Amino acid sequence: MPELPELEVLKEKLSLQIKDKVILNLVVIKPYVLKNFFQGDLAGHVVRYIQRQGKYLIFELDSLRLIIHYQRMDEGEK
Repeated sequence: MPELPELEVLKEKLSLQIKDKVILNLVVIKPYVLKNFFQGDLAGHVVRYIQRQGKYLIFELDSLRLIIHYQRMDEGEK
């Protein structure tokens, strides 16, 4: 599995900014990539911590777990 230092940096920065904070609103830029998810589902939840496993960021909320797959795009794919 390749190293993803930029994802680790993102995890650390997000942890500093949103850990123990309540999600008030969520803006989804590309809703077609979401399955079984509604924007309002996260409102009111507290971010307890964020961890990284490989290409995934895992957001542990007070009663939910949100898993986000990091898909890196090469220059030719943009």
